[in-house]
Amino acid sequence: RVFLAGDAAHLLYPTGGLGMNLGYHGIHNLIWKLAFVLRGFSQPSILETYEVERRPQSDRTRSASVDNARLAGELYRTYLTGGDVESAGHQLRQYGNFEGLILGAEYDSVLCRPEAEPAPALDNDLVNFVPGVRAGRRAPHVWLDATKQQSVLDLFGSNYVLFASNLSGATIRAAQQLAAEGFPIETIDVADHPELTTLYEAGEEVLVRPDGYVAARIEHDEPVVLRDLVAAAL
Repeated sequence: RVFLAGDAAHLLYPTGGLGMNLGYHGIHNLIWKLAFVLRGFSQPSILETYEVERRPQSDRTRSASVDNARLAGELYRTYLTGGDVESAGHQLRQYGNFEGLILGAEYDSVLCRPEAEPAPALDNDLVNFVPGVRAGRRAPHVWLDATKQQSVLDLFGSNYVLFASNLSGATIRAAQQLAAEGFPIETIDVADHPELTTLYEAGEEVLVRPDGYVAARIEHDEPVVLRDLVAAAL
């Protein structure tokens, strides 16, 4: 009946300032699942995915924090001994530059449909981040209007969201049926937001969780029942 988050769950070295991001991400992962249980949308078993999804990211962040401390120490020692400071500084480039670590987390749980292909390889997955639509990863940011007042991220928070470009397909009908039964899911017509087509392909529907992480990519001609994909959250 108790869930640990933030510094109660993981203490880090101060080098890099990663603790607050880690704590917020943990709460962001947990809070919608608690809400779904309390509002009667889900069984309590959904809460088991909190540790399944977040512990690997906590371990990864803790390791990065330790590396920061080590690399900073090596830079200082290199300076004191007259060594190659430029090279040592290059090794420390990840300090304070953690887009990959913070934005590139990939969840592996029953709430995310497994991808057939491995994640894109990066020379430093702590530093580098390449936005893309992939199950288990953060849905990419896209501006929805020319004035840049509304982001696709504003659509997430309370409900599952299905981005669709084939409004007559079986996936859409399944989403409408789930909504009629009271499950919190809404459909966004990609045609209403042309900016979305740069990342959300026309040949598939994309299901996103309330926390903004992609649950699944569904091909138009794929015989998949949407209810099966959200069964773990029901």
